[in-house]
Amino acid sequence: MKRRRGRRPFLLHRDALPVWCTCLLLRGAEKILIGAAVLDAGRAQLEKEAHGRKSRYYDQQEKLFCRNWQDCKAEHEGAVRNYRAKAKEALKVARPAYE
Repeated sequence: MKRRRGRRPFLLHRDALPVWCTCLLLRGAEKILIGAAVLDAGRAQLEKEAHGRKSRYYDQQEKLFCRNWQDCKAEHEGAVRNYRAKAKEALKVARPAYE
C-alpha cells in the first residue's frame, strides 16, 4: 500500500476506540432525540391536517348523499304526480262512458 506524503493513516488505539464510539453514540442519540421532537411536532401537525381533510370529505359526502336522496325523492314524487294525473284524466275520459 502506497503511503501519501503528509497524511497519516487513520488508526485508533484499541483503548481509545470504545471512548470514541461512545462519543459518536451520544452525539447520535442527541441528534436522534432532537430529530424525534421535530418529527413528533410534524406528526401532530400532519394529524391535524389529515383530520381536517377527513372531516371535510365526510361533510362533502354527506351533502352529496342528501342531494342524491332529495333528487330521488323529487323524481319519485314527480312520477307519482304524473301517475295520478294520468289516472285522473283516464277517469274523466271514462266517466261519460259509464253514464
